[in-house]
Amino acid sequence: MYKNLKVLAVIPARGGSKGVLNKNLRKIKGKTLVERAVDVARKSKYIDHFILSSDSDEIIENAMKAGCDVPFKRPDYLAKDTSSTNDVLIHVLENVESYDLLVCLQVTSPLVNSDDVDSCIAKCSLEGVKACISSCMPSKNPYWMFKLKNGFFDPLMGREFFNKRRQDLPDVYIPNGAVAVAYADWFKENKSFYSEYTASYVMPAERSFDLDTEFDFLLVETYLKQKSNNKIS
Repeated sequence: MYKNLKVLAVIPARGGSKGVLNKNLRKIKGKTLVERAVDVARKSKYIDHFILSSDSDEIIENAMKAGCDVPFKRPDYLAKDTSSTNDVLIHVLENVESYDLLVCLQVTSPLVNSDDVDSCIAKCSLEGVKACISSCMPSKNPYWMFKLKNGFFDPLMGREFFNKRRQDLPDVYIPNGAVAVAYADWFKENKSFYSEYTASYVMPAERSFDLDTEFDFLLVETYLKQKSNNKIS
């Protein structure tokens, strides 16, 4: 509980994965992505209860063995390629007891830690904040990006930034897919974490891996191997 607010964390993890087969059960340093998310939720100082939403019996079994509650199996209509995470979370909120804050923990962000989660939760207590989403600074600034117009470069953000140095460009941030927190009743009405009342919690790039392809897994595994060899401080 945080400031008398009951906090529910949901770990969404469906069985179907086209990019990487059985992605949510892939292991990073001996633990599946689901198990790693469960560990993060358990170590949080503020989360009162954490549950899994999945359509997969294998994923459900893996989560329960790791100590995660699974009060129901996700219905098939919410387990399709076109199903949205927001709809999954609303389904959860409609089928559990009432909570004040909703936390979404994405299993595809294996290096997020409990401090990141708790910092997002804490930001939701600030005046005027209805939600908080974790983010990071992208490796490439969009002020240096282009569209193609008849095969020619057309600056995406306008020509006034065309010849500026990188360090003179505005700082920009991108959601890193790790953590999202919102007031539960507000989320059910807004049906999204995004709004003009959404704050950002900025995470470093080294904890902002978002696994979607085999190459992403290779990157994070290489990073962790180098880190364990003290090649990365």
